[in-house]
Amino acid sequence: GGHRVQDLDGYKATVRYVGPVAASKNPSEIWLGVEWDNKTRGKHDGSCVDSKGVFHRYFECQMGSGSFVKPTKIKPPYSFFDSLRDRYVAMNAEQITHDNVLPDCFVNTAKGNHINIEFVGELKIRKYQQIDVVNKVAMRCSGITHIGKMEDISSSTEHIEEVDLQDNLLWQWEEVGSLCHQI
Repeated sequence: GGHRVQDLDGYKATVRYVGPVAASKNPSEIWLGVEWDNKTRGKHDGSCVDSKGVFHRYFECQMGSGSFVKPTKIKPPYSFFDSLRDRYVAMNAEQITHDNVLPDCFVNTAKGNHINIEFVGELKIRKYQQIDVVNKVAMRCSGITHIGKMEDISSSTEHIEEVDLQDNLLWQWEEVGSLCHQI
């Protein structure tokens, strides 16, 4: 336990238990017992009662902040270097817009019509996304769970002087130390 996770709706939690839960329909199925950061997100305190009325304690937390979650409802691990590669793209990378229109993005009008959302200036923004020239990288709220290996990106990172990792899912200082060692 102790790993930080985020569910598919963006809620963050700490894993307190991994294994079967006696009260589930399939008692051999693996669940994650989590304590939510939002203390009202859960349903219990890390315990349950099975169909025979037997009490089971899997972990302890404040009442209402615990849940048992299927692993498929949790976002997969995401490394710092994967996030860096995704956020800082090459000038010749494929554009996300076509004729300045974001695909599958629109707003609904009061009459029920769809108006496409335009994204003007994508190439201008890319000038500030060049990992080979920036010395400060902002990776806030990126869902980063671990650092990973620098081989995951092709660019050199020696020139990076500042990294903003606010509001991510890192939970061990060893991971931050690994980042410092690699860049």
